[in-house]
Amino acid sequence: GSGDEFDRLAEQLNAMLERLEKLMASTRHAGDSIAHDLRSPLSRLRNQLEARLRGPIDEVSARETLGETVEEVDRVLATFNAILSLSRVHAGAEGKLVDLDVSELCDEMAELFEPACEDAGIAFTFDIASGLELSGDRALLAQAVANLLDNAVKYTPSGETIGFSAILKDQEIEVTVEDSGPGIPEQDLERVKDRFVRLDDARTQPGSGLGLALVDAVAELHKGRFDISRSQSKSGLKATLILPAK
Repeated sequence: GSGDEFDRLAEQLNAMLERLEKLMASTRHAGDSIAHDLRSPLSRLRNQLEARLRGPIDEVSARETLGETVEEVDRVLATFNAILSLSRVHAGAEGKLVDLDVSELCDEMAELFEPACEDAGIAFTFDIASGLELSGDRALLAQAVANLLDNAVKYTPSGETIGFSAILKDQEIEVTVEDSGPGIPEQDLERVKDRFVRLDDARTQPGSGLGLALVDAVAELHKGRFDISRSQSKSGLKATLILPAK
């Protein structure tokens, strides 16, 4: 308690041990979660093929079966790709930091997701400040922002709204996606950033439970942070990627 070098060393060791404990728990949980999330599409795939083999197969039914098979295989591959991408970010194997214009990146994301919101009957507004620059990996940041917007579109009902903004505040760039959807219970706000976590309401939607975990990993890689909270002005969710400005 004297604040000397031994105290500082103890604090660093405790922080390291806490980090290791979390990683060990995540590793133990990962195997079960991977098996659970891959079992469903593989079981559907097997059942579809078995059902087709029992009956007569003509060209139309064969093409239909092949199309359904490709879709299920794509879901499995998407899960594997998400796992590999997240693992590489955590291992530091990905992440080439260069000077980049976040304003331009966010404008591109807004242009990309505006038609998707229109098709879903969701009002989409965006406010991107100009001149936002940082040192970062463009591909990873684009994926993180896309994950936030995709999540919002996926869980926001028709007739509701999504707001997308990027501002400079206290030498930090804040990229925020806020929706007026059903939101997340207070007790689950931090948990949804863990790998493979999917709340019961999310089970009806396609996904691997890795999207927000990747956002959190990208924030950590860029020495930033990822905050999730209940929207103050709406009933939904507010997700903010906070990164150090250049």
